[in-house]
Amino acid sequence: MTRWVIALVLAMAPAMAWAQSAPATPTTSTPAQQASTATQKALTAAANATKLVSEKSSAQAALKARYDGELKVVDRLKQQRASWRRDRELRSQLATATETAKELAALDKELAAAKTKLAVAKKQLVAAIDAELTAGASNARAQQLAKIRSQYAPAARKVKKIVLPETEIDPLADPEELDQQALALKEAEAELGRQVKQLEAQAAELERRAGLRKEHDRTKEVANRDDDLPRRGNTGSSSGGGREAADDQQPTAGPEDANGGPPADPATPQSESFNESDVRVELAEVVDATTMESLDRAQRSGDPATRAKAAKAAKESVAKQLERLKKKRQEIEARAKQLRKQ
Repeated sequence: MTRWVIALVLAMAPAMAWAQSAPATPTTSTPAQQASTATQKALTAAANATKLVSEKSSAQAALKARYDGELKVVDRLKQQRASWRRDRELRSQLATATETAKELAALDKELAAAKTKLAVAKKQLVAAIDAELTAGASNARAQQLAKIRSQYAPAARKVKKIVLPETEIDPLADPEELDQQALALKEAEAELGRQVKQLEAQAAELERRAGLRKEHDRTKEVANRDDDLPRRGNTGSSSGGGREAADDQQPTAGPEDANGGPPADPATPQSESFNESDVRVELAEVVDATTMESLDRAQRSGDPATRAKAAKAAKESVAKQLERLKKKRQEIEARAKQLRKQ
């Protein structure tokens, strides 16, 4: 029996050795599957980057609110009469505000880095989606990919010039032709009405940003103002052992944007920011040249207050055109009604 087992093992040895030495057959996947895997990885990265930006933005808003509150306390203490207790509290609040400002500056850098990472992740996701569509995704998958792509890479908005219809009444026109002219004017009125609302909203948003910048400047002024604080030595043998110098510390101003203003509002998407160039195209035949020039100057200045003023002027100009069209349409409708009575 033992001899038979030994013989069997010797007979199977070459086959076992070949099986051990033969390379494993790799599991291959189709180009479509590989592209789908790459898309899923890119989608996960983009989702994580979006979540990070949201978390950093929320943390920044909360920290900014706390910093503003601390500066208000500092400002209130500086308005009080100098005393031992006031100086002690002021020094403590100044130190607290300084630490908060440092945290805010660090968080602002983290948010900027997170936004940069998100922008890169979006580009990579769009590229991965395009590659998967090229590889041959199914109809259902293609629809799903198109929806995801629109969320991370929305189609560019087309800027369309508003063309005002003819407003003069043709004395030879019949009622039907006048009705068509009135309808064209009514459609133009609706478009101008949307422009008025949009310009009004944009002006309000720019005024809000100007207010934030003004508050930011006031914060820096409060942080640097110490005229009402007499300088005293930290040591001394006079009564009370000497007062602490409450103005030894000043809170560092919070982070600024590239134009020296307050940090950009994370709640305001860049795609919704006011673009004077778009307004120039849309309202080229609606507003006068002076208004256009003021929009150009405002855009070059970069000052939100100046841009808000230009947006208001454009809104008023569009509103005047809107009223003019309404009156003309009413005249045309009255003329058509008169002709039908004859």
